[in-house]
Amino acid sequence: MDRNEIKDTYYIGLNGSYVNVKDFTSDGINFYAATSTSIYKAPVNSPNLADYTNWSIMPGLPTGVYNAIAAINGNVVVNYSKQLTSNVGYADTLYKYDGSNWSYFGTPGGFIVHSIKSTNNSLVITFEGAVSTYDQNLNGNGYFSGYFSDITRARSAVRDAQGFLWIADLKYGLISYMIPFLVAKTDLKPCQPVPTCCGPCIP
Repeated sequence: MDRNEIKDTYYIGLNGSYVNVKDFTSDGINFYAATSTSIYKAPVNSPNLADYTNWSIMPGLPTGVYNAIAAINGNVVVNYSKQLTSNVGYADTLYKYDGSNWSYFGTPGGFIVHSIKSTNNSLVITFEGAVSTYDQNLNGNGYFSGYFSDITRARSAVRDAQGFLWIADLKYGLISYMIPFLVAKTDLKPCQPVPTCCGPCIP
């Protein structure tokens, strides 16, 4: 039986100090930690990841809060949160790392990013007011700004093997959204407390 449990704890900051890790990913070669100051990297095959000297700050990025990161097909996509860094709204910037260099992923600024998830050869980015999907080569293949005749309040989303987009929404709970039919099939909420809007609950 698979168990989700904490196996190790790493203090990866300067001289082994605490650093606030916002998100974490791996491309199979390195681990990447998105933190409140920068992106840290360490080899997957490192014999002792608990030793902070095995972790290094990646150059080529501005200092600040990185709140979301995901790896897909040899690339790493990360969000620099201007919102969390200096309380400036709609000024986040997405970056892509190709294994050698960082570059902008899309147009810099103009949005707030809540999450970046990589599942089933698909990248899903949850923005304030929209959800965007990309294939494994990072070509955009979906943009969703609402459902149930309402705007989206999505905070995270993933795509499953059957093509469904599962969205965690502040108002509607868990939404199953079918691609490419662009129809929100249902919204799922825990049975306690009693749901206040449409859709079946999860017992």
